[in-house]
Amino acid sequence: MILVIDFESTCEEGRPAGYPSHIIEIGAVWATPQGEALDTLRVVVQTEIPITPFCTGLTGLTQSDVNAGLTYAQAMQALAEFASRYSDEVWASWGKSDLHSLEIDCAKHRVESPLKDWTHRNLKKEFVKARRAKPQMGLKKACEIAGFEMDGRPHSALPDALNTIRFLPHIAAACDMRD
Repeated sequence: MILVIDFESTCEEGRPAGYPSHIIEIGAVWATPQGEALDTLRVVVQTEIPITPFCTGLTGLTQSDVNAGLTYAQAMQALAEFASRYSDEVWASWGKSDLHSLEIDCAKHRVESPLKDWTHRNLKKEFVKARRAKPQMGLKKACEIAGFEMDGRPHSALPDALNTIRFLPHIAAACDMRD
């Protein structure tokens, strides 16, 4: 089994230099290698960074949603409890940005990462290698290449995590063909 995680963070149009990126939503799915979802988690996380209209338009999260969310420490505790439901210690995300966001925000909040001893898999990199595709590929484009439409709202953590697990059998099949 594998734990697939997607984080949504504060954002602003045009990604201005120095704009603070803080995790505001966690979507996590325990999945089989065949891409079957076994268990899900969605957590909204508080932040002191105001939620911009651009961020609301992209993620669907409002300032009220974030204000009602868990503190960062509570969110990491919820993620730790969810992660401990199964014995495997491998987690994955679409690209490296989720790994970096987790490391940066845990350091910023002085909270130990619940996944610090876990192995991280970059499913975007694995899919690109398996398909010999261009590395600058977002989740939406990868779905098109794989032949399926995205389910749910893009840039919403849980739907993005659920869409990401759909690549697990594609990656495994491509790896099996090369062996």
